[in-house]
Amino acid sequence: MGNFYLKTGEFASACGIKKATLVHYANLGLLKPSHIGENGYYYYGPEQIYDFELIHVMKSMNVPLSEIKDYMKNKNGDLPACQELLRKKLVELQEYQKQLQSIEQLVKNTLQDMDDLREQKLGVIEEIHFDKPQIYYIYEMTSRVADAEYYRKNSCREVIQHVQESFLNESANVVEVVMKADLLNGTFRKTYGGFRAKEDIRVDSENLLVRPAGTYLTLADHTGGNRIADLYRQLKEYADENGYRICGNGYGRDLLSHIVKRDRSHYPVRCFIQVEKQKEV
Repeated sequence: MGNFYLKTGEFASACGIKKATLVHYANLGLLKPSHIGENGYYYYGPEQIYDFELIHVMKSMNVPLSEIKDYMKNKNGDLPACQELLRKKLVELQEYQKQLQSIEQLVKNTLQDMDDLREQKLGVIEEIHFDKPQIYYIYEMTSRVADAEYYRKNSCREVIQHVQESFLNESANVVEVVMKADLLNGTFRKTYGGFRAKEDIRVDSENLLVRPAGTYLTLADHTGGNRIADLYRQLKEYADENGYRICGNGYGRDLLSHIVKRDRSHYPVRCFIQVEKQKEV
């Protein structure tokens, strides 16, 4: 028998794998021994090296062991079946590559946000102009800190998970939206939370909101919680005193991601309100 069979350790060595891996394959029914001795030892035939090579190659292509087992059991040597399996895997790999690219860009943008914080002017009101609209993925959330409402609103968590798991957000920093009416009435109530969407997003969704291109007044400072309203209040007062008319919503954006700054009582944020210069009469 020694001339025709290899013990588990010998066969594992010939395959360049650990003995435990071979035992695992046997337990899965993926690569069973050709013979089991009376002593319970496993023995493999030299020709089984080709079965191992099939497993090794397909595994290197990221084909799951369960699919390899099914192929070997039912369709081994079937060219169309092999093509179907590999074409399916190619589509999966291409989709995974897109995900990796999205993750890479998300990491880069979040790092860029952190670098940009050093360049921010704090406590200074400025007029800026956005040449392009910005799309946000939003969820209804009126609180600026995690309170009971946050845990009750399952729809909010569903949107957050969908955006993050689908890599639809531009960075890890979060945003808020204050509607025009709440700027004008002085409540500065937050209506939506959300994320900046990627520039190339082309998804129709009721959870999308567009910040229009145009002129904005902006102010950045270290604040937190409901004290963010103070930034909007300062912007509104500046607008009233300097001949501006509020013509759109207000937007707040964290300047430092919550993955770094978890203390929501004191963190850097920038607020914007859309305005236009009133004509002199």
